[in-house]
Amino acid sequence: MNDHLKKFSGVDFNPDKYVKEISQVCVGGIELQSHRAKIQALSEETSQNLKKNVYKNYMQFIETAREISHLEGEMYQLSHLLSEQRALLGSMSNSGAEPVLQAGGSKAQEEKRIATLSSLLEVIETCPDLLGTPGRELLHEGDLVELDPLENTALHRTRALLFSDMFMIATWMSERKGMAKYKFESSYDLGSMAVVNVRDLGQVKHAFKLLVFPDTRLFQCVNNEAREEWLKKFDEAKKARLNSEQTKKKSENENVSHTIHEQLAKTPERTDSVEFGSNPFGFVLDDDGDSDALPEWLTEAADDLDVSIAQRHFEEAYAIIQKAEEYFASAQDDQSLLADIKSKVENRKDVLISVLLSELNVSAEKSLQGGLRASRRAVRLLNQLNKSTQACELYLKVCTNLLKAQSKRVKREGATVAYVKRLSEVYFSNLASITSEFQYRAFPHNQDCTSAFVVWVSMEVSHFLSHIIKQVFIPQTPLGTLAECIDIIRKQSQQMCELGLDLSYQVNGQTMAAVTRAVAEAGEKAVDAVKVRAAEDPWRPSRQTQQSINKIQSEIGLPISEYLADDGLFELTANSLSFAKLLSSLTDEGLMISCQDLEYALSKALKEVLKAHLNHLSASYSSNKLTSQRSLIQQNAKFILDQLLEAVQRKYNEKMGHRCKKLDTLRKEFNFILKESKTTITGYI
Repeated sequence: MNDHLKKFSGVDFNPDKYVKEISQVCVGGIELQSHRAKIQALSEETSQNLKKNVYKNYMQFIETAREISHLEGEMYQLSHLLSEQRALLGSMSNSGAEPVLQAGGSKAQEEKRIATLSSLLEVIETCPDLLGTPGRELLHEGDLVELDPLENTALHRTRALLFSDMFMIATWMSERKGMAKYKFESSYDLGSMAVVNVRDLGQVKHAFKLLVFPDTRLFQCVNNEAREEWLKKFDEAKKARLNSEQTKKKSENENVSHTIHEQLAKTPERTDSVEFGSNPFGFVLDDDGDSDALPEWLTEAADDLDVSIAQRHFEEAYAIIQKAEEYFASAQDDQSLLADIKSKVENRKDVLISVLLSELNVSAEKSLQGGLRASRRAVRLLNQLNKSTQACELYLKVCTNLLKAQSKRVKREGATVAYVKRLSEVYFSNLASITSEFQYRAFPHNQDCTSAFVVWVSMEVSHFLSHIIKQVFIPQTPLGTLAECIDIIRKQSQQMCELGLDLSYQVNGQTMAAVTRAVAEAGEKAVDAVKVRAAEDPWRPSRQTQQSINKIQSEIGLPISEYLADDGLFELTANSLSFAKLLSSLTDEGLMISCQDLEYALSKALKEVLKAHLNHLSASYSSNKLTSQRSLIQQNAKFILDQLLEAVQRKYNEKMGHRCKKLDTLRKEFNFILKESKTTITGYI
């Protein structure tokens, strides 16, 4: 054990090398298991020794922790004393400086400002130096609740402090040390952040967002008045900071101009020894010697664009870019002066385009909350920046994800028809909304984007129909269910026709193969059922009540009360009535999903089913064993050929616009059964 322990604790121990050596030395699995048991025992022994050492030195750990806590408290007190001394020295050094007092207010106000900042140093642990920046003032403070920007759930309670140059966030301390109530977390410069009001939605109320690249933080106030106060203070602080920077810049320009004039006044007149075009003043001038040739807004355009983009004021950024480009196009100034500014504006324009494209970029982590409405702003600006193609591509990806998200909400529950109905309603209503948004808001009168959108719609509908075919068109699904599903999809797709997109051709074309196969399979099953019933047909009149007759009439859509004899017997057999129901059902379901391309498959299925039953009638009529039932056979044949077949032809003509020629051919082929006159069937039991 000791040898193994020394080897494992060695500095140069290599686990992979050790395992290779063991695998070479050990022969068979028994030796490997024995070696593994030794290592396991060594591990348990080491664990026990560690526990004993912890128990043995437990009191020493406690004493050490107390000493560390005591030292931490002393260091905090020392830091507080140093902060007070620094504040006192700053106050003493500024007591005689009248310009500083004029900038920050009266002497009493300056003392109040220093006292306020000093008090914050006492209650905020690890707070940075607040007195190091001259003129810094506390504008507003209050308690906020920070929320998760994605889940909108509460994270923790914070203390927020707005200064004239920065925004500080501190968290509440669970274990207070001395006077400290909060612990410093982070601070943000006012120039590098943006504050956005958040619309009340669900559980998120009275909130605002803090945008600091690349982070986004969400804070909730106690009520709407508190939120309005925070937004007002932020706006005032930003305006005051901007005015201060402009005043400072103007003052610096005036000082530079004053210095230039002084040097020009002191410079002697030009002599012949001074070359023309030289610079005897010792400072650099512009090529034209005129620093005021360009407008001030143009020289500051790049900085203003940075601020607008950082604060997400994209419309203002676009207005600056458009104004600058118009100036560049019509400027009569030296182009060398504009080259640098033009390059900076172009770079900011590229940055703006990149930011707007990222607004439309949908990732797995990005939520689709807001739908297409949230994309309108970015799409509109990208169109104005002549980036419609890139915007259209990303916009359609947003639409794809939106359709997927909405469709996934429809769960496969209950009957197939109900599921297809819910899914079709959700899918095509969202597709119609997307089409309307695309045509009238996002990309109006843009032919290139319209062509891309038509291709996109075709692909999306193709994916949707493929999903429906996989879910519905399975061998166990009845033709009636399939017919209802296809009919629902066709009706739902009709709403796209009002927007200029007719999807009926695509719906029929993509489902044609599956529907044709389903109709053929339904016809084959019907033929098999007809043959099975024919083999068991006893050719006896059936007994039917008036209630059952009314039910049969409603199912096949034909009056059959005339076949009820006076003795209570019904002149139609049970097999004939079952066949009438079967043929009527097959006709209705087939015509529900039928179209011109499906006519051949449907007419063939109807012909095969009807021919199977007519073959049974013909064989029975010619059978010597059924001579006594020949009159009954003729009566049933007359019902099939004259009434049932004509009813099928009427339905077929209403749907297709013409009669089915194959059924008329069968009518002529089996008309011989009806040639002999009808006889009475009295005597049948």
